[in-house]
Amino acid sequence: MKTQERRRFAGQVSRALRELRKYARSLGPPPDDVAGDDPRKALADNVRYFKNNAPRMRYDVYRRNGHPIGNGVVESGCKHVIAQRMKITATMSWSRKRAEAVLQLRDLVRSGQWDAFWALKRVAA
Repeated sequence: MKTQERRRFAGQVSRALRELRKYARSLGPPPDDVAGDDPRKALADNVRYFKNNAPRMRYDVYRRNGHPIGNGVVESGCKHVIAQRMKITATMSWSRKRAEAVLQLRDLVRSGQWDAFWALKRVAA
């Protein structure tokens, strides 16, 4: 697994996928009723994931361009933007319902869908 991880980070996703497929063939396909922790199922799931996501797994390019490749940035953003606002303090707290509404509005703004959303709302009204 460490070898395949190094290959992914080096931009050799196709090679890693070939190796995973080879190993999967050596174990055989998982039976339909196999438990989730069966190595054959885990391997088949990973092969499918690599196959479906290989075009997005250009970690070598992302790292070379200075882009984060982990989820730490997202988790940190959630912690600071959401979690701290949800904590009850003397000066500010949000209910779950209101926090969800604010997050939805923020999503509309950040995705560039603000105007389209409100145009649909006007048509529906």
